[in-house]
Amino acid sequence: MRERIMAISGWLFSFILIIPAISSAGVPVITEVNVTDVTPVSFSVVGLVSESSNVTLQVYNAPDCINLTNGITVNVISNATTGINKATVTGLTASTAYCYQISATSQITPPDSSVYPINPAVVNTESEVSRAYSSNGTLLPFANDIVYYPSYRPDLVTNADGALLIFSVPGGSSPVSALIGDGIASPLGLADMNNLFANIDHRTLNLSGGEVLTIKEVRGNLGGTLFHYRFVPQDGNLAEVKPPVACFFADNDCTNRVDIFDAQRCFNQFGKQAGNLEYNDDLDVEDDNRVDIFDCQRIFNRFGQTAPFSP
Repeated sequence: MRERIMAISGWLFSFILIIPAISSAGVPVITEVNVTDVTPVSFSVVGLVSESSNVTLQVYNAPDCINLTNGITVNVISNATTGINKATVTGLTASTAYCYQISATSQITPPDSSVYPINPAVVNTESEVSRAYSSNGTLLPFANDIVYYPSYRPDLVTNADGALLIFSVPGGSSPVSALIGDGIASPLGLADMNNLFANIDHRTLNLSGGEVLTIKEVRGNLGGTLFHYRFVPQDGNLAEVKPPVACFFADNDCTNRVDIFDAQRCFNQFGKQAGNLEYNDDLDVEDDNRVDIFDCQRIFNRFGQTAPFSP
């Protein structure tokens, strides 16, 4: 398994952007939609459309989801190559419900159009940004780190400029996201872990390090969606920029045990190699750009073992 880490070297309520065709013309298909980076005053919506379209994000007041929300700002980052877009809505109120809906009108066969979801979906903003936690009756400051992670095209060489990374942890109410090349040189993306909030009290989630970090890598038109598992780096309350920590090679889902799920992930990748859209080199234990019986055998040889693992 490899880690390819390179050095870190108004619109009120709608946006329109152009996304290139990635399938035959017809009714646009909206996929890979996620609500991310929900804070007390903002949230982001990320998504992919199947063909060249005018895409509009509408934000409504809840609970009726009929009246458009006034006084907000939407900032858009889009990539014409990947077809991925990210809209960040600001100017919201804490602990408040809003609704959103994406519509896409084909530029190839207008007025063919589609919406996602069919009925506007509800998003609840978080309660409070917190930078302190209680320890034995004393409030102590904390700051989560910023995590960076790379994305490559299926050839594993070419940077996947504009690809999307979505990071989530257990206990978080929503994930955080990063676009490759946004705020840092490609092939890296930066995710601010301070935008993670607890799903119980909806205050900033205090990460200590060692939590399982699920990374959804969406490459859009560049090919395929992959899932990676890592650990949150140990936190020194300094808000540092760090890479995530790799799992033990046989424990490829970071559960601190080698079980059937680790073996199944390898078998699901069996026969895939660099260049295939679905190839995930997390399972390439032998580091030879393909997943074969030798990779899966090395994982199976550790079956039943638990952390701490021997070399």
